[in-house]
Amino acid sequence: MTKILFVCSENIYRSPTAEHIYANQTDLEVKSAGVGWYAQQPVTTELLQWADIILCMEEEYKNYIVKDLFPVCSLPELMTDGAAKNCAISPFMVFFIAQAMLSLQII
Repeated sequence: MTKILFVCSENIYRSPTAEHIYANQTDLEVKSAGVGWYAQQPVTTELLQWADIILCMEEEYKNYIVKDLFPVCSLPELMTDGAAKNCAISPFMVFFIAQAMLSLQII
């Protein structure tokens, strides 16, 4: 089973929505967290070590994880821009998440 950690800033809208969208996938285990000090669920070294893939909603979140947290733990595959390893989620994914949030009446 692949473990995916979705990361945004506050862990209020984007990453929890992505977690909710993929929560029922039988081949995935998903969690979400945020990099901001005010995040509902902050990114921790335990979460980073738990994940097989980290999907960051923005490039700056990937940079924060690599710069500030990487020395503390070994990183799994780190994804941004929806394309390849070490690359923020694509505009299509942001649109998809926004549509899901609207349909769930989260926003």
